[in-house]
Amino acid sequence: MGKSTIQATDVLETVRQLLAQGQTEHALEVLNASNLASSEVENIRGVCMLRLGNVEQATKIFRHLVFRSNVGMDQDAPVEYKINYATALLLSGNLPGCNTVINEIYDKSHPGLAQLKGGIRKWKQSLSLGQRLTMLIGVQPSKPVKLDFPPGIV
Repeated sequence: MGKSTIQATDVLETVRQLLAQGQTEHALEVLNASNLASSEVENIRGVCMLRLGNVEQATKIFRHLVFRSNVGMDQDAPVEYKINYATALLLSGNLPGCNTVINEIYDKSHPGLAQLKGGIRKWKQSLSLGQRLTMLIGVQPSKPVKLDFPPGIV
């Protein structure tokens, strides 16, 4: 393993630790200062954006990671990237888009997918009966989704 590979690994590990400690802004600063470029780095950058509330920017990052063409989702994209994209769509208020991505994820046993589905379920349970009924006809409630876990998988 070359010196630059070791440095990149050290930077990514530091960023992961900062995220685990809830220091998202510092994690993003370290990541940006590193000048590293890879899909793994972009995924982590997207997670930082999600956790900082920059959902639109996170959505763009994850869209780029999971769509390599205009035909559809890249089946070889890591499941974590797809779950992160679904999460970004959900937090941007696009529940139908989130559900579409979830349905295209083949690894149904991934713990991150179960966590996301659980968050959606809790949100739906918090809706009034009227809001739940209007969802059945395709009207999405204006109540924003609040997750009880830090969004994004690194």
